Amino acid sequence: MPKRITPMLAVLMSCTAQAGQFANINAPADITFGESSQVVEQQLTNRCETINRQTISPPQIPDAKTHTQLDCHGFHYASRSRLAEFVFKDDQLHLSWILVEASELGQLEQTMQHTYGEPSHRNPAFTAWTSQRTALRKDVNEVLFYADAAAEQFAAWFQSAEL
Repeated sequence: MPKRITPMLAVLMSCTAQAGQFANINAPADITFGESSQVVEQQLTNRCETINRQTISPPQIPDAKTHTQLDCHGFHYASRSRLAEFVFKDDQLHLSWILVEASELGQLEQTMQHTYGEPSHRNPAFTAWTSQRTALRKDVNEVLFYADAAAEQFAAWFQSAEL
């Protein structure tokens, strides 16, 4: 006997398909915060179509002596090829921005909340999970992952935006 798809089953199937759209939204497991730019660049060799290195002078990171960035084009994240920016403070990986599309923000936020739980901060510019060292930035459409060493800096930024 053929099974028919009821309207409720169709909705459930749609929700399940959407939830699976971003199967893995966690920080890349093989990228270690605190590593040198040389080590991270080597780790990214097979994950990027191209890698561009830039030195930001003067540094834009608080208390940094040097500020370097690796731009990884073609980085696979959340089921798509993207631009990922790996930012180094004094030659230690400090944070990573992964650019996403504006049309993905709602689903990414839902998936992140499902994965990480209730956010610590939420406003029109970003949703943050400080215990996971991650945020979804909605004003410039990017996912942020950051090192423990950057936690105080980002906690202050997230709190200041709530005032």
